[in-house]
Amino acid sequence: MAGWEAYHKCFKFQTGNTKAWTESAGCNFSQTSGERVYKQRITFPEKFTESVPTVTVSLAGDYGLHQRIKPQVNNVDSSGFDLEYVTSSDTKVCGVFVSWIAIERTNLSNTNVVLNRINQRYTYVHS
Repeated sequence: MAGWEAYHKCFKFQTGNTKAWTESAGCNFSQTSGERVYKQRITFPEKFTESVPTVTVSLAGDYGLHQRIKPQVNNVDSSGFDLEYVTSSDTKVCGVFVSWIAIERTNLSNTNVVLNRINQRYTYVHS
């Protein structure tokens, strides 16, 4: 589910939210031993045209027991990215909510300063 899109003279960004449940096809959250990974392809509402964006994700909420879950970003391209939920041990997850932001860099020199300030607020960053 897409959030919103904004433009600035030095970057373009899009945001969104997504979720995964134990009922999701291929999801193995209800198992309670070993490492489990569930992959979800996120498609941007609008394709980025100047460069591959930097994507940051954060947990927005969860339902479960003994929570140890980490959202990871992989395979970013101008159309979207793969979001992997990784959990292990006796963690039992019923559902998880994730928010994301994708920022397209431009050729302006101050873009990196803006991106660094944003990335300092989140743990999982792919660029």
